Amino acid sequence: MADPQSDSLLREIDEDIRRERYALLWKRYGGYVIAGLVVMVLAVVGYEVWRERTASQRADAAERFSGALALVDHDPGSAATVFESLATDGPGGYRIVARLQEGAVLAQQGDRDAAVAAYNRLAADTRDAVYRDLAILLAVLTELQSPAADIDALRQRLLPLTTSERPWRYSAREVAAHLHLQAGERDQARTDFAALAGDLQAPPGTRARAESMLAEIDAG
Repeated sequence: MADPQSDSLLREIDEDIRRERYALLWKRYGGYVIAGLVVMVLAVVGYEVWRERTASQRADAAERFSGALALVDHDPGSAATVFESLATDGPGGYRIVARLQEGAVLAQQGDRDAAVAAYNRLAADTRDAVYRDLAILLAVLTELQSPAADIDALRQRLLPLTTSERPWRYSAREVAAHLHLQAGERDQARTDFAALAGDLQAPPGTRARAESMLAEIDAG
């Protein structure tokens, strides 16, 4: 007759192994999720800067923004400071793109708290759902990189972004599925990835990653 305590211990060990494996899977596939968002962010940045320059030729803002971009690789701290200043007093679209760039630079420096704060400021300051939801999604992704991330809190924040009318719903659903995995909710994660893989309206990259995750989950 099996020892109930031994069975319970074995189940706990198995669950711990699964959680560790899913955390490793996030490290593998999470980078692709973030990379996909970066491409879209760059498109947003490019459009907003183009619109601002062609509509009003705000030369000073354009010069400050370009100067900050030039600093990113060799002096990211100074770049973040310029972006923060431009996000505070810059014209129109420059405030949005400067805040996005500030958050990105701070995250690259490893200052997650400051990066999340930058994204949260953008989410609070804009009524446009495209930029507000993008800022929230980037904040969640940045917090998710922390070993001490509160998975339940992140999931609650992400949930409104997954509904059908939200502009970043597919990215939000993909991240939400990973959160279910990290919380040990394997069946729900599988359901979410299956829905993404079968949704013909989802971006091809999202569908491909969902199919890969389904294969990983089914492999045990």
